[in-house]
Amino acid sequence: MPTQAPPAAPDPSAALVERIASDALNPSYRGRTKARAGTGPTRSGHGIYVTVLAVAVVGLLLGILVVAAQQRAESVDSERSSLVVLAAQARDEVEVLQSRVSELDAEVRTLREAALGSQRTGTQDAERIQRLGISAGVVPVVGPGARVVVTDGDPAVRGGDEALSRVLDIDLQQVVNGLWEAGAESVQVNGQRVGVLTAIRSVQDVILVNYSPVVGPYSVTAIGDPRTLATDFLRSSGGDWLQAVNVSAGIQFGIDSVADDLPMTGAPAGSLRYAVPLSDPVADPS
Repeated sequence: MPTQAPPAAPDPSAALVERIASDALNPSYRGRTKARAGTGPTRSGHGIYVTVLAVAVVGLLLGILVVAAQQRAESVDSERSSLVVLAAQARDEVEVLQSRVSELDAEVRTLREAALGSQRTGTQDAERIQRLGISAGVVPVVGPGARVVVTDGDPAVRGGDEALSRVLDIDLQQVVNGLWEAGAESVQVNGQRVGVLTAIRSVQDVILVNYSPVVGPYSVTAIGDPRTLATDFLRSSGGDWLQAVNVSAGIQFGIDSVADDLPMTGAPAGSLRYAVPLSDPVADPS
């Protein structure tokens, strides 16, 4: 007669799992949870409402800031576009006026020559006026000479400070004065003729010559003796200045003699406000 196998002993690990599942929360913890069951949802819901309201307010503020920033950007772009248009219109007007000035200068020379005539006195006066016009920088000229090119230095050489390696208005002033000192008869900077009333100055980071902006590389041309003008410039105060700023600020420069003709346009002399001719040129101005 078959005998039945004795029932297997319960697995200790299975009993442990069942106990953990049934007693996951101890009685005291379950009691505190039940005690809070009546008030828990109300307090939790209130916190959710506050959180949602705070998020909504923050989102509204962010939206307002974004809209304001977009409107400000659109306003700035509109103003910038208007300024660009005005600058272009002003530049066109200046070009038209400069062309008109050149035409009027040509008419004045023609009328002057006709008024002075071919007499000896008139011819001498015409030659004197021509020489004075060249010295004043109002008469177009052409001739050989020298060219000085000045460029900004490498900012990396000066510790990355771009301001220390930039060409300044005083650098161009020294170059022009050095060329006059070396015997130049006419000078221009980036096509701007240097005359008796020429100002070389800067507004913020922009250099102005005759109140017109010029940018690097700065080409300063001078008409004079091409055999000596370049070497004499290097020995002048302007040459000494360039060599000093080359060492201290890394400013680069080069000078070459030019045997070919260098054309230079005349610059309007402008109105004199203080200088007036003497009624008697022989009299002592003092």
